Amino acid sequence: MSQRGSRSWAFTLLVASLVLAALVVGTESSVIELGEFRIVQPKNQKLNAEVAFANFGRPEYGGDLQGHLAIPFEDVRVLGQTCEELACKYSCESMKARNYTVQNLMGLPAIMLIERGPKDHVCAFYDKAKYAQEAGAKALLVANYDDELFTMTLPEDDDSWSYNLTIPVALMKRTDADKIIQAYDEDPLLIGSMNWTNNIPQGAKVEWEYWISSDDACGVKCEKQKQFAKDFAPIAQILEQNGWTEFTPHYMMWTCPMQYRNTTLCDNLCIEGGEYCAPDPEQDEEAGYDGKDVVIENRRQICIYKQANASGEPWVWWDFVQKFDEECSMTKQSYDEECSERAFLDVGGAKLGGGLAALRSCMASNESIEYLKDEVSAQIKSDVVILPSIVIQGHQYRGALHAGSVLKALCAAFYDDYDNHPDVCTCTSVPDNQLLQCISENGNDVCKHGKAGDLACSANANGITKCVEDFLPPFYKCGCQDGFELVTDNDGNSVCRDINECKTKAQGIDDCTCERCACHNSVGSFKCESNLPNECAKPNNGNCWAATINGKRYSACVDRIAEYKQACEEGKNVTVSTFKMHNCTCPPGFKETSSISYVQKCEPECKGNSVYDYVTGLCVKDASDEETGGGIGAGGLSMTLIAGIIIAVLLIGGIGFGVYRYRIRTYMDKEIRSIMSQYMPLEDNQA
Repeated sequence: MSQRGSRSWAFTLLVASLVLAALVVGTESSVIELGEFRIVQPKNQKLNAEVAFANFGRPEYGGDLQGHLAIPFEDVRVLGQTCEELACKYSCESMKARNYTVQNLMGLPAIMLIERGPKDHVCAFYDKAKYAQEAGAKALLVANYDDELFTMTLPEDDDSWSYNLTIPVALMKRTDADKIIQAYDEDPLLIGSMNWTNNIPQGAKVEWEYWISSDDACGVKCEKQKQFAKDFAPIAQILEQNGWTEFTPHYMMWTCPMQYRNTTLCDNLCIEGGEYCAPDPEQDEEAGYDGKDVVIENRRQICIYKQANASGEPWVWWDFVQKFDEECSMTKQSYDEECSERAFLDVGGAKLGGGLAALRSCMASNESIEYLKDEVSAQIKSDVVILPSIVIQGHQYRGALHAGSVLKALCAAFYDDYDNHPDVCTCTSVPDNQLLQCISENGNDVCKHGKAGDLACSANANGITKCVEDFLPPFYKCGCQDGFELVTDNDGNSVCRDINECKTKAQGIDDCTCERCACHNSVGSFKCESNLPNECAKPNNGNCWAATINGKRYSACVDRIAEYKQACEEGKNVTVSTFKMHNCTCPPGFKETSSISYVQKCEPECKGNSVYDYVTGLCVKDASDEETGGGIGAGGLSMTLIAGIIIAVLLIGGIGFGVYRYRIRTYMDKEIRSIMSQYMPLEDNQA
């Protein structure tokens, strides 16, 4: 064998060894995410079966899917139809092309069961799912050859259909599948349920990890990883900024086998003497980038996340990876330190503690080597084998690397009550093309209890404690609570002042403004009270005196509804039981008389033929007493009195006018005589 051939063989063996090393980490103790399939109807066919979820499709995390069972090969056999086994038994070819499709039955979707295999024919699991979905299935169960359960994965070289694969897929044990087929032969109307409600532990804050590698020469897998980063970044950043999640990115690395340590091959794939390695991205030792280039960039990106996290802005990592994916590509020969640092600065890295100098310091120090050691430990702990992978609350996510599906899994990990559930979780059921719009409309929930905005505003000592969502960072502002208004006090400070809502908001509410209603103002609120009692309208007249005199009804009962309304509006703590709603007071023209029985009595103040004058409050003689019968019932001033007053006024006016004329005439006479005496002698002077 030539030296080049020997090196190529050794290189291939080393790469295979690295891959095998990764598999050894996970195969024997690999975490299989299990779920449950149950036959729920008919009752005599009930069955519970454990299933393993595939790493593609879209599981219904946090919920369940109920549907009628469909077994294509059994269906065509019973109906006497022809459908090749490859299509209708194994779903390796299109069932729809063979005229087999399933429809909703009784409003329920179809859960399809097909066989794994055939053993002599290469048929990918995701091909089975693709053809099952094409035939109308809303979920797929694959019956294994035996009772082993494992995670079905996508082929490395072809992912052309997986992004549009929307049904959940699971693997079933052979013995359980045989029981279901037997039950189906007895009664083809079986109702089953796939359940995902208990797959992820719930909490008020969700921890999750995203396992990737920075290289982009892995074909479809790398393109899928880039697309996910672009689609999920706004969701991840909202959840992180609002304090709902604690996110950590991880980078998968392996250790060089001992027999290859200190060799050129190992040196090309690893750093630190073979401790931290990555496969050659192009699988070509003579050209392109080496595995150690990938490890170095992974190390740099870990430093960037640590720096962003220490600066209180871990979400900046998502901006960086998007920028890096756009600018720094192996195919463009720009996968290097210069491009990575430029991407770091483009997303605001200079503002993170220490800026670019801190990033370079991290890369040059042993600190970043410790980070790599932590990555290997975390990889073993989470039992991650597949790239990319997501781990939520310590459980590996199973399903497509799709923004909507991952969001649904994260939302299933939150407590179900509103205050412990992000608003973006309302977007888990919207179509893919509406997801980003829904996220933008429901993203800012920093004002929920215990979140950043709520904590900041509630700490204000000036009463401005209400958190109001805003579209601009930090996505909230503080205002007055309901029932208060923002004003400036005498010292020029902004404070919240209580609004008397009885004078504003309550004005349009009948139960606050009707004749027998009242509005109770309180600090920050108000309350309406209706059907207030009227004691004076009761048959007993409020236990007050009442009588009919000369055909007119008189009552001592005085309703205090106006005073009660005023006290309520002013915010006084009054109620019908504590406030005296009426008084017993003799009406005008009457006076109270004492009684041995302590029962109130009133009698007219005016006696004989005098009447009470309501204008002057005096008793006056009733001139029409003979006609009206006198008494208090006549009312008004007598005609004699009026006439007397008028005559008196006229006499006084006449006398005054006469005196006035006399004085004026005397004065004028004196003035005239004085003037004339200067020019001629007058008779009085001669005398």
